[in-house]
Amino acid sequence: MGAGHYVLFAGLTPLAVVEAKKENVNVAGKIPQAVRYSKGFKIASPLKGAWELAGRTVAWPDEEDSHYQIPFVYSCNGRPFISQLAEQSGTWFRDVREPSNISRALQQFHTPQGLADLLKRSKEQAEEKLKIEPFGYLKVRDYQQKAIQAVEQAVANNQRTALLAMATGTGKTRTIIGLMYRFLKAERFKRILFLVDRTSLGEQALDAFDEAPLEQNQSLAKIYNVAELGDMAAEAETRVQVSTVQAMVKRVFMSDNPPAIDQFDCIIVDEAHRGLS
Repeated sequence: MGAGHYVLFAGLTPLAVVEAKKENVNVAGKIPQAVRYSKGFKIASPLKGAWELAGRTVAWPDEEDSHYQIPFVYSCNGRPFISQLAEQSGTWFRDVREPSNISRALQQFHTPQGLADLLKRSKEQAEEKLKIEPFGYLKVRDYQQKAIQAVEQAVANNQRTALLAMATGTGKTRTIIGLMYRFLKAERFKRILFLVDRTSLGEQALDAFDEAPLEQNQSLAKIYNVAELGDMAAEAETRVQVSTVQAMVKRVFMSDNPPAIDQFDCIIVDEAHRGLS
């Protein structure tokens, strides 16, 4: 890919603008160029606006009262992401549909399916659903409910990480099951990766996912497709994947088919205090 502007299409719908630069260019600082191109892009027949696929009637407004015609923007220079040189490397990305969405570095581009899902998944609608979703059927204790609400609020505030510190015997697994179910039911996340550091912990979690009653006394595994330890096929209908950290590291760094960056949009690390995060 040479330097210049590129537009990524899904059929006749422009989904993303790519600002491609030379290797020595600060790519983080070039996101605004892609944003301007997103706003100035002309959509005329036979092209179709991305907002139509998202179920809207107009393009997404911005703080200056004009409209973004293309919802996603990238900036890249072909260099793999290096955390010590974050602004000079990686594939920088921003979802321009909301002013609060900031740009961030990715290891690679989203897949076409991942971009399409991101387009159709409404963060705002999901968060409205979470606000009115009752807690009664979860049968969680007061402090567990507060923990779930605190994580949901952190996610609503665009925080990318949250830590729950819970003592042994306080119902950590029950809390996480409730959180995962609410996220999946509201469609806030598409697919959750549940990471453990020992197979025995994964097996315990799977037992809990299969047995702990939720809505209408159905368990998480009865309502959603839960992929078990060692089953890394990640079929389209999989909503929860349980894996050991070791198996996931092996798949990411030693596999001919590593997971795409958008294969999981939520990762929950069990026993994170042991240094796994």
